[in-house]
Amino acid sequence: MRQRIAALVPGAKAGIAVTSAEDQIFVQVDGGTRIGRARLLSVVGMAGRLAFYDWEANALLTPGKTVASQLERQDPGALRVSQGTGSTAPGSPGAD
Repeated sequence: MRQRIAALVPGAKAGIAVTSAEDQIFVQVDGGTRIGRARLLSVVGMAGRLAFYDWEANALLTPGKTVASQLERQDPGALRVSQGTGSTAPGSPGAD
């Protein structure tokens, strides 16, 4: 949503606050910039897209096996890649 609004107001990306409470969304654009309500609603009201990607089925461990195929065996390398460690996020380069 911030990206959509930022496209309307170049340079205001850092000053956009989007919050929600119950079934309402509040949008505040700082910097004295005015956006017409109809224009804002047309951008904010557009449907978003959510996609899921099973990266573990395609990530390879050193012996050439996928992370997903080794998780059931509780392989330590597969678990590090899948869940990350304290210093690396899951799926990050160098996680294993």
